[in-house]
Amino acid sequence: MLISLASKGQLPCTSAGNPLIYYCQGGIFNYDPTLPLSTTNPVPNTIIMPPAGVGSLNPANCIAVSPVLSGGSGPALTFYTGAYTSTPAGLLYHFYYYDGTGWVNTGHETGPAGSGTNNMGAGGGYIYTFGINGLPNNTSIYRYDGTGNAVLVLNYPFAPGSADVVVDCSGNFS
Repeated sequence: MLISLASKGQLPCTSAGNPLIYYCQGGIFNYDPTLPLSTTNPVPNTIIMPPAGVGSLNPANCIAVSPVLSGGSGPALTFYTGAYTSTPAGLLYHFYYYDGTGWVNTGHETGPAGSGTNNMGAGGGYIYTFGINGLPNNTSIYRYDGTGNAVLVLNYPFAPGSADVVVDCSGNFS
């Protein structure tokens, strides 16, 4: 089984040394890089992704692995994703997290309408999203701490293409 270049993955920041890489490609998959690639590695996770948006038949297409931010309930380490609603200004994405039984809409925006939320990374108590901000050849990085809407932290005056936001356990990103 080959992993598509279209998948988005993340290592969790844990002191337990969890070797799994989680990636999203139509669903969540667990990949253990300490084991050989095989029919049982990677393996589908039992958590089903929420729809990409209201009325969408496609699943959400990005994940971040993080502790639950800002007092939400759920497992100590959980998944975050983004899903949209349609507005006159464009698609508006909100953060969702898995609480152990289902996906919870935080009500917090991943960025302004039209910015999207293609890629996420988590570390240091933040989730970073990489989105197109609606301007030609422009991309932006937004930071989310679980207390309100994500805030703009970096604006690229060019579009380097779709890439995951890489975040270390201290919250540094690239």
